[in-house]
Amino acid sequence: MNEYNQSAAYKKCSFIDWYTIRDYQYSSHAYLNNMLKLGTNFNHHHPLVKQLTQALMHLSLLDNYNNKFTPTMLYRGEVRKLSDMIYLKVNGPYTSTSCFSTTAEPDGVIPFLKEIQSLADDEVNVLYEIQHTEPLVGANISDLLKDDQQEVLFWPKTEFIITYINILTIIEV
Repeated sequence: MNEYNQSAAYKKCSFIDWYTIRDYQYSSHAYLNNMLKLGTNFNHHHPLVKQLTQALMHLSLLDNYNNKFTPTMLYRGEVRKLSDMIYLKVNGPYTSTSCFSTTAEPDGVIPFLKEIQSLADDEVNVLYEIQHTEPLVGANISDLLKDDQQEVLFWPKTEFIITYINILTIIEV
């Protein structure tokens, strides 16, 4: 409670919203995202998922209302199965079943990628460049948590449009 008061988070959200987002970022993100990736409708109605989604919506609504939203380029890095990539099409939709964490810092995604030599034969590094142009699809949680990570979190089932795909393969001879 002291941290909530000292950071003046009460100016931006309720304690329950602040605590939910803080808990997600620092302890429950792996649990919730793994649960959401299972894809059952029940999991999307889990109380923790519903509370997190509601908290993110509150933040994005407040930013939109206060004209604090500015379109920006965001980045995400992750290791994916090569077989997942065949379903991605330029100008086609991509929907993440879990929460989708991004950063405004391009170098901030490097820790989420693997060294080329460490990738399994069926894995690829994927770098997402996301034009965040709509205010009500994600929330800047770093402004709230005062952590300087410039993190924008999209809620589950947010749909993105793929504008470009480049799969780079390095072959050693």
